[in-house]
Amino acid sequence: MKKIRNVLMIVWTALIVLMIVALMSSNDLSSDNIMVVVVLEVFGIAVLYLIFALLLSIKNKVQKPAISNNSVATQPAVVEKPVRVLNLRVISGKEDFELGSKHTRFDLKQWKDGSVTVSDAPTKYELFDYEWNGPEYRTVEKTTTTSHTKGKSKEKTKRRGHLAGAVVGTAIAPGVGTIVGAAVGTGKKTKGKNNSTTTGTATTTSDNIEVDSYASMKMRNIETNQINIIGFRCSSNIDMQLKSFNISKSSDAVENVRNQKTSVELLKDYKELLDSGIITQEEFDQKKSELL
Repeated sequence: MKKIRNVLMIVWTALIVLMIVALMSSNDLSSDNIMVVVVLEVFGIAVLYLIFALLLSIKNKVQKPAISNNSVATQPAVVEKPVRVLNLRVISGKEDFELGSKHTRFDLKQWKDGSVTVSDAPTKYELFDYEWNGPEYRTVEKTTTTSHTKGKSKEKTKRRGHLAGAVVGTAIAPGVGTIVGAAVGTGKKTKGKNNSTTTGTATTTSDNIEVDSYASMKMRNIETNQINIIGFRCSSNIDMQLKSFNISKSSDAVENVRNQKTSVELLKDYKELLDSGIITQEEFDQKKSELL
């Protein structure tokens, strides 16, 4: 837009110059005419500035809402994160869940609505009937041994072979060699006596180390009401984290089913609970009589 404005200003100035040339050629270039030409030049430039300033203001007002709309559209969506995540070492029942392979991590993820999903699968579950007999410990013994030695040792050295040494010394250097050989001899004999005593002590300490033990829990598919039972390795730390999840009892699971289904559907679901061993035959008959 600025380029267009500049071009128009150049064209306007060129027209003013042509007007001056025309006045000069007609010998009519008086002071009054010059004043008129100057006023026309200034007025024309001012009008062009005002017009294009107004157009630029209108353009900016039109573009601002579009920019704000685009910024809203391109703003990334907020991804919901689970309230808590717990990894379990599942040893049975893992095959009933939508996992990529048997080596996939079994991560329990609890969401704001209280439901639980497994790893990256979208299916929602309700946890109930968590059972664990408590921590188990293994005793580890460690033995430390120390020893100390006390005693004295004596050695006595005795030269021997003086006569043989003298003969050898005489053969090498008569006179001086004889004296040195007799003094040194041909060898020495060492006698010694060693009296020492070694004493030691052994200290054994025992430590109780907690080991993982078996625990189980039931998971109800909120959409289909299918019950899956998992067995997993549990410890005091895992137990503490699991208790922060919303874990119901069998009676609560039955009540949740009741709130979601009609009478006919409830009867079918109670039969599934009976077949799964969650409720007894007596409880099933009681629910059946209440529904029918």
